[in-house]
Amino acid sequence: MVCLETLILDIIPRKMKLILSTLLFLLLLSFNSSAAQTPNGWDYNLTRRCTRTYDPTVTENYYADTSQCQKGKNAKQWTLVVESEQTANASCPGPLNQSFLINGANSPVTLGWQKHQSNLGVNWTVNMKVDHITHPHPCGTGYFTFFGFMDHVDHHGGPLPNPFNLSTSHAIFYDHYVPLGDNSARLVVGIQGWWGGKAHILEINLASENWGDAHPDPRAILVASNWSPDVEFVILHGPALGIVVNPGINSTISINWSALFNLAIANGWFSPTNGLPSVTQAAYIGVEAKGASVANLWHTDFRITSP
Repeated sequence: MVCLETLILDIIPRKMKLILSTLLFLLLLSFNSSAAQTPNGWDYNLTRRCTRTYDPTVTENYYADTSQCQKGKNAKQWTLVVESEQTANASCPGPLNQSFLINGANSPVTLGWQKHQSNLGVNWTVNMKVDHITHPHPCGTGYFTFFGFMDHVDHHGGPLPNPFNLSTSHAIFYDHYVPLGDNSARLVVGIQGWWGGKAHILEINLASENWGDAHPDPRAILVASNWSPDVEFVILHGPALGIVVNPGINSTISINWSALFNLAIANGWFSPTNGLPSVTQAAYIGVEAKGASVANLWHTDFRITSP
């Protein structure tokens, strides 16, 4: 049987193929997102104020808010990552994934909580901010500071559906301030999948300023098939895929990650599964600021679902 998309693309001019392919992809994205969904993740709808930084065995810059944490060895949590670097995994000033102390004195990274009324009941709005204008980077210029909030199965989160059966939704208010010069900021959502002995990290830039673009396809910003021996990393351009957050405006988005992972494989940006099992290691949202910039996010109604 001939795929409808293939049949159409074979009979139209070449210059229209990318446009039509994207339109068909968006139709699939919308159709799949509207189907009935099953809640997943350890805290569907962000109802528990329970967070810890990445590695509790590292005391430097370790942070925890256990206001609503459960007790016991199987207790779950949200995981926080603060990584500031010029080159991959070269954290400065603090240890890997705990570069700055959240809410610490003179720290550029802050976290706040505010009660929120969602359509499913009372939950939390989380405020995540990186401010390198009030607090210049102590290691110098050219550093990227990422602040992530994640459900991570290897850090007392989950369970999560595999990346080809996963959707997320978010209510967001985001803004940034980026002066002229070597400064930038972005809002990002991501999924870290695993198959074939490698992590496959897929991110979407929902909003950005002066971030740059390292790939000719308008849907992709970065394709790093050999980011490291065991990591493939792809960043997609949200607006080119119809996934848009306008700074300074309240936004609600739903993301069909199955369609996006399939898109990345179909374009050769990720290696195929070749029938091997796949798992999701983490689902996250975050902000990142480079140089003398500010990135500020208010986020609620974090919902992870599967068909």
